Order: sequence, then C-alpha cells, then structure tokens
Amino acid sequence: MTRPTDWRHQAACRGEDPELFFPKADTDRWAPQIQQAKTICARCPVADTCLTTALADEGGAHERYGIRGGLTGSERYSLRRRKTRGTRNQRGQYKPPAYSLADAVARRVTHTEDGHARVNGAKHITYGGRRYTTLQAAFTAAHGRDPVGIVRRACGDGDCALGAHLSDDVIREAEDRCGTRSGYLRHRARGEDCERCRRANTAADNRLRRTGTTKELTS
Repeated sequence: MTRPTDWRHQAACRGEDPELFFPKADTDRWAPQIQQAKTICARCPVADTCLTTALADEGGAHERYGIRGGLTGSERYSLRRRKTRGTRNQRGQYKPPAYSLADAVARRVTHTEDGHARVNGAKHITYGGRRYTTLQAAFTAAHGRDPVGIVRRACGDGDCALGAHLSDDVIREAEDRCGTRSGYLRHRARGEDCERCRRANTAADNRLRRTGTTKELTS
C-alpha cells in the first residue's frame, strides 16, 4: 500500500489519464501525446524524484516504458549511457549537466506551497548552446515551444517563474478571443476546455434554434 507521505501523492500526473504517459512509440506520430505528457511533468514538483526512481527501477535495461520524470524510455536509456564530464559545486560534489531544458529550469527554481515558483540565483539559463532568461526557459519547457514576444506572468504573482503561469503574445491573443464560438472551436480542435468559450458556444446554439442564426441580433 502506498503511504500518504509517498512522493507520488505530490505528482502533477495524479488524476490524469495514465494512458497519456504510455505512448505506443517514441516516434513523430506520437509526438503530440508525448509533448502533452511532458508538459505535465514540467510543472511537477517531484519530477526529479520520479526520474531518479525510474532510473533506479530500470537499471541497465534497454527496454523502458512510459514517460517518467519528463523523459521517454529512449531518453532515459540515453541518459544512463551518456558519458558527460559534469561539474562540481563549491563543496566539490559532482553535479551532472542538465539532461533537458526542463531539468535546467528545475535546478534554478523552487516551488512554493501556494502553487508558484521562485527563481534561485542567476536570471539566465544556458542549455543546448542557447542562452535563455529563466522565464523564457520555463515557458519553453512547459509549453514545448519558444515564446513569441515578451514572456509575462499571468498568475498575478510578480515573482512567479512557473512555466504554466507564463504567457506570450500567442497565448494572450488567444485569450482575448475567448468567450466566442470561434474560440470554442479552436479549443476543441486542440483538445482544450475553456468554460467561457463553452458558454459562448451554448449561447450561439440556442440563438441558432430560436432565430436561425448564431449571431446576436440587435434591436
């Protein structure tokens, strides 16, 4: 039986469909599903523990299944085999390089009890030969793409660096169109749920039945 203090009780994937984290293959065909799962892992406060547990469970096995700790089976296999120099901290302890941008972000931020995150240390992150601001890196890791325009905090916390709480021009423009039937159709095509757009679509359907048009009639 899992104890209440088990780290799994803090996992961001709790309540999600388990099938999401088990794509049939690590190929381009399944890339959208893999990215959706990784987005959840990116905001998980125990992702590092999850990955460490996965690597310990799998040992040297070549066959690895599911997305654990933000990595696919093949990525975890490569991580174990990869020979890296790493670095040492001020105490002389070995510190391997970040294995992903999400890992680089996780090392730079601390999650708070109220659901936000704070930046520790420098405000920039270098990964894969690129230099990001911490907010840019957190956004990219959480959303699976580079931001368009300025990254801003959307949660009202002026110091938050949680990727899921950040927005760019694309997200802000989409939110401006929320509350419309077209917004509902856009969310539906992406597999998203937006209460404002859902209500707007229901209202449009009701108008269509009453008046023969989805448009609001002016008196």
